[in-house]
Amino acid sequence: MLQFYHDLGTIIYFGGEDKANQFLQDMVILNPQWLIDIFKRIITVMPHQKQWATQKNKWRRLKEEGILEDSLIDHMWSDLLPQKPALLTLMEMFDLLCPRLEAQEEDTLTYYVPACLQPCSEEEVKQELEASGKPVTFYIDFQGFLPDGLFHRLLVHAARWSQQQSGEEPQLYFRYGSFTLDDEHNFQLEMKGADPICIKVTICKVLVLSPDGVQDNSNIEDHPCPKACSMVRTFLTHALNELTYTWIRGVKYEFSVACPCNDLQSHTPEADLPKCFHLLQLEDCLVKAKIKCKGKKMWVATEIFKKWFHRKDEEEDEDEIAVLKRGIRALSDVELLELAGEIGTSWKKLGLYLGLRACHIATLNCDHPLTEDKAFHMLIHWHEKLSQKDNARAMLSKALKKCGLVSLSEFYENPKDAE
Repeated sequence: MLQFYHDLGTIIYFGGEDKANQFLQDMVILNPQWLIDIFKRIITVMPHQKQWATQKNKWRRLKEEGILEDSLIDHMWSDLLPQKPALLTLMEMFDLLCPRLEAQEEDTLTYYVPACLQPCSEEEVKQELEASGKPVTFYIDFQGFLPDGLFHRLLVHAARWSQQQSGEEPQLYFRYGSFTLDDEHNFQLEMKGADPICIKVTICKVLVLSPDGVQDNSNIEDHPCPKACSMVRTFLTHALNELTYTWIRGVKYEFSVACPCNDLQSHTPEADLPKCFHLLQLEDCLVKAKIKCKGKKMWVATEIFKKWFHRKDEEEDEDEIAVLKRGIRALSDVELLELAGEIGTSWKKLGLYLGLRACHIATLNCDHPLTEDKAFHMLIHWHEKLSQKDNARAMLSKALKKCGLVSLSEFYENPKDAE
């Protein structure tokens, strides 16, 4: 019955039967405007004269960097602390917040707030690209309609995914984001408002400095590896499918690449690039040997685009077979209890690296007084969510390493009793 009235728009109810939404089961919102007003406290920076002196630095950080500290949430929602975990869950569900996973000296959680992000100058974007290797660039063409809200929800999804992949902090701005994919690759998302209305996706290798401080240019002419490009494309496909299906189904988009004849036109003084710039469908380029250019009415060879991406390579197949042979090697409750005693106050950070939402961690923090109990229930919750295809020990080892717990990471990567 509650779901029926929610579908009608009479109430707001997201309890459902999903175990992940367990603490939303008892929350029914009769007045949607009340929820909007509660969210506005977070995504709207309070006027300077109304800010408490003890909170001014936190307000400044929210306004200038788009970063929200958990203690400031307690201040904003001082009259709603019992409902805080459920409200944070809703804000994460709507992509209004994104937890940060970077190593923190203080024992607190912080969040990115997309509504408070500041613009990034073109010079900053240019400098970042100049500090990288030869890029692979493709576009997501929205055929004339791309809401700001959709792009910034995509930024939140990319921030969550990239932090879990690399453990590195992204750089988020209004209509722009830069993310670390792995030790060798970065990628950027940029919303372009001109014709065509699209998202520009740039993937590039990271340039490194040698021990004597000299930049190593050995791979500057190399494109990113096809596996990295395919990972980013697959992530974007899944994220956009989810967002458009659950939120704004009328939006149409397709993955595209810039037609090579655009480069020829750029050398012509009289060419008007915004009018001449046009795209080719990426999917066509990956399956056809040549494709007809829309601008010059000429045929374009697609071999270069095929080199950017791959379906499956032998190395990846071997990795997948090894994982399937090894299996999940499920962890026992005793092992999880022993680990809980080892990780101490790092349990929050570990939970985030294992993919748990910050609101779940906040709930565990409130429900259990002892640190070891908090860590144990966090590990149990994570372990219960795994599927038969997941490699629990590999996932745990990777997350422990990102937390700086190297010895524990090595143990779970190569347990003494594993034969």
